[in-house]
Amino acid sequence: MTVPEYRILRDPTVLAMLAIGLAQSFAGTINGFSIPYIAKDFDLDDATVASFFGWIGLGNIATFYIASHADQLGRRKIIILGLIACFIFAALSSWSPTVIVYIVAQMAFFVAAGAIGTSNPVLMTEYLPFEHRSRGHSLAMLAAIIGAILSLSLLTMFVKFDINWRTMWIVDLGLLVLAISLTLPFLRDIHDHNELQKGSLKELFDAPFTIPLVTSSVMFTFALAGAMSYQ
Repeated sequence: MTVPEYRILRDPTVLAMLAIGLAQSFAGTINGFSIPYIAKDFDLDDATVASFFGWIGLGNIATFYIASHADQLGRRKIIILGLIACFIFAALSSWSPTVIVYIVAQMAFFVAAGAIGTSNPVLMTEYLPFEHRSRGHSLAMLAAIIGAILSLSLLTMFVKFDINWRTMWIVDLGLLVLAISLTLPFLRDIHDHNELQKGSLKELFDAPFTIPLVTSSVMFTFALAGAMSYQ
């Protein structure tokens, strides 16, 4: 009996992972591309814009803790719950009446997005046959690039037609619905690997690589905040 040739782009699970990457990349570029309009909408000056990105960036630190517990919690659960949380906080971001509400929504959104980001590439590696892994990760990178290009293209069109920047989050809600609809039926077919021992909070911050990693992340947050606030 002839074994049918494996076609990666016909695999529903792979398509779900690519849809997740597309939605995540789209959302991750909204603030950077939209900052002139966010600043105008919320009446932010340069210093406040820097604080705006700083607070949002600091929310990502929670991702370190989630990543250390991913094997125990189960990556399927992290991805499904993370997508649902992203949907909720993307909706809140599209509605936020004040900058404080928007920042809180964004901090929560990117904690959930970071949790997904620590699990999705690992699942891609574990799920795909060895000979298809490099192609799978290449497709994931392509999906991320498409998400960023789509974000910039739509914002440009929205500005031209005087459509509010918050509509970007409404578009992201649609992408998240697509990702969730593709993910829920097929994540049950992915087996979590629970070989790693649950990491404690103390072990997380005792790791030799953690200090430079956290330091570089904080410095990147400061650099991003400065770059985005420069006019």
